[in-house]
Amino acid sequence: MSYSPKTGAACTCRRGVERDNCPRCEGSGWQIDFAAIRAKHMKWRAYFPVTYNMSPIDYVVSDKPMESKEEEALWHYNKSREHDGLKPLAELPYGVEFRPLYHNCKP
Repeated sequence: MSYSPKTGAACTCRRGVERDNCPRCEGSGWQIDFAAIRAKHMKWRAYFPVTYNMSPIDYVVSDKPMESKEEEALWHYNKSREHDGLKPLAELPYGVEFRPLYHNCKP
């Protein structure tokens, strides 16, 4: 079953064919928050600035139920540091920016 958060508001469509074809509730009778669905599956680009031992780099990350986008970005960054023979960091360096990738979201 797909993730479909309800807004708690009843849809204004009528039962029958109109409800079956309703874009607001998709036949459930309750309005669905499509913005929340898109935000849940949204991908982000994490931009890391120049640090003492690392050049600027960016990664595509996403929020997951068990891991935030910040934790995933830190994991990727530490893997790059490990490849260069550097010790891992416990937190993100100062100046990391997260920008949404809008091509992942369909209107």
